[in-house]
Amino acid sequence: MSLMSASPDSQALTRRPAAARAVVHIDLSALVRNYRSLCAQAVNCEVSAVVKRDAYGLGLDAVGRALSGAGCRSFWVDDYEEGLRLRACLPKDRRILVMEGLFARSPSDYADAGLIPVIDQPEELEACARFGAGERPFPLVLNLDTGLARTGMPEAELRRLAERHDLLERISLVMVMTTLRDFEQPANPVNATQLSSLKALAKLLPEAPLSAATSSFVYHDANWHLDMARAGSALYGVHSATLTNYHCAPVVTVEAPVLSVREIAAGQAVSYGGPRLEQALRVATLGIGYADGLPERFSQTCRAFLGTQALDFLGSEAMTLSTVDVSALPVGYPQRGAMVQIVGPQQDINAVGHALGLNPNRVLTGFGSRARRCYYHDEKHSGGDAIMDGQQACASMEGATSAEEVIAGKRGQREDHAGE
Repeated sequence: MSLMSASPDSQALTRRPAAARAVVHIDLSALVRNYRSLCAQAVNCEVSAVVKRDAYGLGLDAVGRALSGAGCRSFWVDDYEEGLRLRACLPKDRRILVMEGLFARSPSDYADAGLIPVIDQPEELEACARFGAGERPFPLVLNLDTGLARTGMPEAELRRLAERHDLLERISLVMVMTTLRDFEQPANPVNATQLSSLKALAKLLPEAPLSAATSSFVYHDANWHLDMARAGSALYGVHSATLTNYHCAPVVTVEAPVLSVREIAAGQAVSYGGPRLEQALRVATLGIGYADGLPERFSQTCRAFLGTQALDFLGSEAMTLSTVDVSALPVGYPQRGAMVQIVGPQQDINAVGHALGLNPNRVLTGFGSRARRCYYHDEKHSGGDAIMDGQQACASMEGATSAEEVIAGKRGQREDHAGE
């Protein structure tokens, strides 16, 4: 049912959200398709999932379970607490790799929890080796700095480590990894230099699997795949590079509820910083603002959508509110509780990032804190499997004149959507 063919009565039957705030719709089927697309590209290479920072703000538990069900065996989280949370909802044979290293934890904490630390500090590696002096070597990932100068063990430290056979025999190298500098331009020669450095430095250590490729490198060239790729952006529908063979489906739609609709007289200003109106307008107030993750300058650069109808913002976004011009819609539209698309099929996360001059990941991760989450799976809105605020079950919104209809109509095209 399109917006213009819908009647006020049908719109009134639309179920309102459980609270007057934004909703992030997460298509788990698209997430799984993106994972399988990466696996098809990375022949003879394990594709692991980067689910740090609550799976880029989309919900660690739901995303982790969906990817595990699709066959993903290894997951990268940010810290020990995320690792514990993910461990509780994944099968025991799934590896969880913690990027912060030991930090304030001990090797015994990691062993008890079934987590694997990513180590780049010599003192932490020594602590792991001491703990591994018992029955079996302590498993860890060794992170090397090959040119990013951010995290990773520097070459000088690694060469000293390579001489410490007493330490190396007490650890088990699950992986030796590095992070490449230019994921937006995989063909940049600096990346090739780093790859060569990783291979050369790894020869100083006991034989172990290697990892350098992130999402864009999976699609760039098989020479980058090595033993494991670490996929993040592409899983979530974010384009991290402009490659013709890079295919990832959009995963996220963000919608905001209409809180009120008012007739505003000519000469009156709307919201913060809005100019005085030259003519009377019908204005809708939306339950979304910068505290909900709406990026700065969004209202000056992007639009909202009701169905396929574009709506211009008026004035600047407030902490929890924004205003849009709905004068072009038929009388009676929209009604209080109708859902307006902020990010979705009409304006996806990559288009928003491009318009704002931001990495789309910055836009994506901003929507996770206050907005409620609803999950889709197998081409329909989830009921019992949906999570809102990590706890509440999500009521379905069948018949809604919002982005769900556009998603359903375009679902068959998603797999051809160009990716990172």
